Amino acid sequence: MKKKIAFGWLMVFFAAVALISVLAWANARGASVSSSPLDCYAQGQKTVCFDGKPSGQMTCEMLDQQTMICTTAE
Repeated sequence: MKKKIAFGWLMVFFAAVALISVLAWANARGASVSSSPLDCYAQGQKTVCFDGKPSGQMTCEMLDQQTMICTTAE
């Protein structure tokens, strides 16, 4: 009977350690996404926005009638 009680407490202890470890790991990770505003320029009646640095080969698409977004093709 004492072995079953000891085994039960040991399982509770290991479950608590595992839960605390997971919670500590989740808090230590922090945010994994960072964002910044897009660089946009007026070009006549249209607005052109760049996702990244405007250099090299770009892929552009119209978001609406006045806005175009361009991304760097890598």
